[in-house]
Amino acid sequence: MKKSFLIFAFLSLTAFSAWTFGALNEVASRNLFGPDSLRIDFEDLTTGTAASEQLAKWGVQFLEGSHGIPTVSQAYEWGVLTTVVENTPAIGDSSNKQMIIQFKRPAAKVGFDLYNLGSSGGDVTLTAYNAQNEMLGTLSKSDVDNSNFIAVEPSIAQGISSLHVSYGASASPEQIADISIELVQRTDFVSYLAQYADGPIPGTGALQTTILITNLSDSTASGSLEFFRSDGTPETVEVNGEVSDLFDLDIPPYSARTFSTPASLTTLVVGYARISSNVPVEATGIFRTVDTSGNIISEAGLSLEEGAYSYVGGVKQDIAAGLKSGIAVVNISGDSINASIKLYDEDGDLIGTNVELLQLEAGAQRAVYLSEMFPQLAGQDVSGTLRIVSSGKVAGVILRSANSGGGDVVISSLPLGTLEK
Repeated sequence: MKKSFLIFAFLSLTAFSAWTFGALNEVASRNLFGPDSLRIDFEDLTTGTAASEQLAKWGVQFLEGSHGIPTVSQAYEWGVLTTVVENTPAIGDSSNKQMIIQFKRPAAKVGFDLYNLGSSGGDVTLTAYNAQNEMLGTLSKSDVDNSNFIAVEPSIAQGISSLHVSYGASASPEQIADISIELVQRTDFVSYLAQYADGPIPGTGALQTTILITNLSDSTASGSLEFFRSDGTPETVEVNGEVSDLFDLDIPPYSARTFSTPASLTTLVVGYARISSNVPVEATGIFRTVDTSGNIISEAGLSLEEGAYSYVGGVKQDIAAGLKSGIAVVNISGDSINASIKLYDEDGDLIGTNVELLQLEAGAQRAVYLSEMFPQLAGQDVSGTLRIVSSGKVAGVILRSANSGGGDVVISSLPLGTLEK
């Protein structure tokens, strides 16, 4: 066999394989999506804004670039006004430009309603890619009517990480509404309260933790609120009069639920909490100090985190004022981690490093004051910045406390910032 033929055969096979990685099959209706599927209604989105900015919590991103700028708009069909995402062209019309949708979590099925296809219908092509940007297949349909539902799934066991929607040579921008997503593997929306506590503060009263969970979506939020000890094992806690380590979420659309510990004067429990939900929720922790009669002495809000590999946050230690700073960090990676804590002064100079405190097993938590991280600074005023760098994802928060005369009282918290979000 001639060498030139071998080269040709290799190149042909490579090109053929790249474009025939699989097939894209049509899903006939929404009824074929599983019960855990996400269905995102666009009706509450703000028109004239970038679509990705409003759907980021869902893990859905509309790519902006030369193909177009996906923008929340409105479509008028048969007397009905529908909110859509439109692939607005940056220059010229939408001829041979595509709307590109990316999914943070790979999807087994994706579907939506189509608009802006013209009074007599139009042509549409959907092309799917996996996480390695390999094409999973293409589905083309002709004479598609406005408001028609179209959905696809790959013929192979790989999830869709990117879906391209094209109206071909039509000058009309692509428009979609009411997207449904069935994930390859159900993944809840998870966030962590890196520190909770309930129990007596000698000479002062008691510490109480409240967690407020708000449903951000138009679907019922189902899931759980779980409590853990610092070693990662479940912690039985009294919440809203019920004693358990796990509490079910059942929060109606755009509603909120509050979960509060009892402010016990006899038993101290300390650890962290995890919230898992089938739809995006927003949660806030509240540390409340009460006196022996239940009167509020102080409150401090705590942010919940999804986790990151590195964090930066400001800290302060004022000896005369009795002000302390500490951190609470949870290993959420699923494996043991090694992490370093570096302390910088206000001029950005490194003044301390600790590589031992945050060597944590999976699910473990550590809460320490600044003076415990850097014993050489005990008794000194400190104002600076902590930087945490970990080999696995962690969730954390900075706590500030002051001495109330009987014990330390949390007076405020500071979020740990990261470049990863």
